[in-house]
Amino acid sequence: MNDARVLAHRYRLDAVLGIGGMGRVYRAWDSVLDRPVAVKVLRTELLEEDPTGNCLERFRREARIVASFDHPAIVHVYDLGEDMLGGERAHFLVMQLVSGKTLQQRHRTDGPLALPLLVHVMGDVLSALQHAHERGVVHRDVKPANVMLTDSGAVKVMDFGIAHLRGCSNLLTGTGNIIGTVAYLAPEQARDSRLVDARSDVYSVGCMLYHLLTDRLPFPGDTPWQILASQLERRYVPASEVRPMLGTVFDDVLKRALALEPDHRYSSAAEMCVELFALKPSLSAEPGQFASDRTSASASASASATMLSGPDDTETQVANLPSKFHSTAPASGPIGLQTGSSPEVRHPSFDSLAPPPLTPASPPTDQPLVGRTGPSRREVLAGLGGGAVLVAGGAAIWLITSSSDGKPSSPTLSGRPGAVLWTASAGTVIIFSAPTLGAGLVYIGGYDNNVYALDAATGVQRWTAATGDRVRPSPAFADGLVYVASWDGNVYALEAKTGEERWKTAPGNPGDTFPVSPVVSDGTVYFGATDWYVYGLDSATGAMRWKTRTNGAAAAAPAVADSVVYLGTEGYVYALDAHTGTAQWASPVGGQVWSSPAVGDGRVYLGNEDFAVYALDAGSGEVRWKTLTGGEVYSSPAAAGGLVYVGSYDKNVYALDAGSGEVRWKTLTGGQVHSSPAVADGVVYVASWDGYLYALDAQDGTVRWKTPMGGQVWSSPTVSDKLVYLGNYNGKVYAVER
Repeated sequence: MNDARVLAHRYRLDAVLGIGGMGRVYRAWDSVLDRPVAVKVLRTELLEEDPTGNCLERFRREARIVASFDHPAIVHVYDLGEDMLGGERAHFLVMQLVSGKTLQQRHRTDGPLALPLLVHVMGDVLSALQHAHERGVVHRDVKPANVMLTDSGAVKVMDFGIAHLRGCSNLLTGTGNIIGTVAYLAPEQARDSRLVDARSDVYSVGCMLYHLLTDRLPFPGDTPWQILASQLERRYVPASEVRPMLGTVFDDVLKRALALEPDHRYSSAAEMCVELFALKPSLSAEPGQFASDRTSASASASASATMLSGPDDTETQVANLPSKFHSTAPASGPIGLQTGSSPEVRHPSFDSLAPPPLTPASPPTDQPLVGRTGPSRREVLAGLGGGAVLVAGGAAIWLITSSSDGKPSSPTLSGRPGAVLWTASAGTVIIFSAPTLGAGLVYIGGYDNNVYALDAATGVQRWTAATGDRVRPSPAFADGLVYVASWDGNVYALEAKTGEERWKTAPGNPGDTFPVSPVVSDGTVYFGATDWYVYGLDSATGAMRWKTRTNGAAAAAPAVADSVVYLGTEGYVYALDAHTGTAQWASPVGGQVWSSPAVGDGRVYLGNEDFAVYALDAGSGEVRWKTLTGGEVYSSPAAAGGLVYVGSYDKNVYALDAGSGEVRWKTLTGGQVHSSPAVADGVVYVASWDGYLYALDAQDGTVRWKTPMGGQVWSSPTVSDKLVYLGNYNGKVYAVER
């Protein structure tokens, strides 16, 4: 090994992946965690142009913020440092290595994406940007070259927190690569990079969408100055005029996103995403065609039917796309201990191109019944508790009163599984949080700075606790208190009946420590944090009981079983003594662990971004089996009846043999499965990005029923005796009959 090619005695630079205005990106090997990574080495002249050092400090600060991001469509930042390279001091950033094609490459080599898929990809991009904007980071360089479609089918937005190093003068005196960047810049960013905000990124997404739809830029030019002049003089041709076959469906969205003045654009990425997704019913599977554009002639009607539902035509359209866009998933199975072949893929009965409605769904009228005998019983799964994040300051409380007689009317159960009993609002934007039940209430974290308490029977809002920032998954309930974690660095205990604050504790250094979802067991609140520590707090007072250093930041809630805390971090799984925090073992796994563990029968089950589900011995940490899926596993497993149930980004829900990891069945949904399954009375409840809540037979994966949730679902279901509770992309909470 040549030490001149090793940074920080750890990162071996193997090959140059790309060269740009910021510097070089290398494929590298992390010798500590034994995994491939990408290393970006910044150009030294960029820093030499800023003798004050403010640029470097801002870069470091934003890199730390990006490293704390918790979003599957954002390339993960692993490390930041400096070292000598080629006789010069080099500042470098270590990131997740993703393999695939950028949108730019995909468009050039394979042609346009089918329109529903293009909207889905843009939705992932906007969701990632919204996540960043809410944490004070503006991308500043959104373009097709910075959006990756990975080989596994995931969408990844790259180069967050880096473009701010480029001043306007540098941008306007560079080569063709920089001209390409200028083509996507908002006008205010070209005038003064200090003026950018979230709406600047919205403008760039509008440019990108226009380009991918029409194969030309909205404001073309041969030089940066010509591009800027075209923007200011509004030499803009609607997409429908450039490509008449598109129709006018995208024109209003693009016009607003590309407005010259920021105040006339969408106020947020989330707002643009909602309007873009509202176009989905008008889109066909053909690139560049719309269902509304077709004539009623019999030949056209026949062709339209083939475009919308014919498997041969659909496969032709998506043959060159990453695996997540295919109608079937790759075969998968465990490594090491699997015997036999994988069972066939099960395809639920649904129209894969028909999006769910964006308004609250009415109770379905044709859902099959699930037979039951006697009262139902909820199966409690270890380790699936979560924590909600509340940011900046204490909670302000509003108590919601009932109707004039003090007894709000309760919706009547229809007795039809899959029927929607009630819907309620928990803000207006995406809900990541899984609902938590306690004291007759449903607690859920909104993405609008509030924690909500809803009546479990009626959906009536009982109280909200206003905070200064977003609420993450998911609240924990114990002994009359609701526990949440916050991006302001605090963990809160709120009175379950009123939402009043009982205590709050900042476990680490403000600005550096951001706690992740808590769980509560035997009088202690357990959680990991971005400062690489796991904490145990007294649940009654918030006093620190212990903290333990780990090798990497936690991204999900821990699990507690038999006085042991199990937690996944960046490349490791830990078992800690619940009373003292002493590490009992640490076992390396292939990548960042984004799921919460499930514990049962002496084993710890969890998912990983390396596409695998792991089973580790609970006593020793030894890997008992590892089963590959076709995509990243952000879903937290559920263990019940000798099987492990988990969702994957390959759109499948898997049932794995708990002892061997063998795939017993897998059921294909219409979208990526970020949701974590809940299992009760022989039924697996899980949601998909296609906007449906599924009820699957736990033994064979058959779809018993599915119910539209009014929008994309990131939330995970929670099950009571008679109902399933779930949040959706549009801030709605649903109660669905079991």
